[in-house]
Amino acid sequence: MTLRSYTSVAVLAFAALTAGTPVQANPEWVAADVDNDGFVTRAEFQSTQSFERVKYFARADRQNDGLLSPEEFLDVNRLEERCSYLNSN
Repeated sequence: MTLRSYTSVAVLAFAALTAGTPVQANPEWVAADVDNDGFVTRAEFQSTQSFERVKYFARADRQNDGLLSPEEFLDVNRLEERCSYLNSN
């Protein structure tokens, strides 16, 4: 087996192990979903997140329903990382 083959196997194994990891296991999600209903409201988000992160709520709320689904909650992290990267360059 070549190094490339080993790398491919390692990447596939990592993807398989992490694919089923639910956002509900994320400590930020646990803290933000105060009432444990599976969604984060704007009020929950504002009370548990830093002021810097609150500005991403509206952009992450793709359905404009005032709730962040687990997937939308992860978008907050992606938006924050992207903006941080752009601001640093």
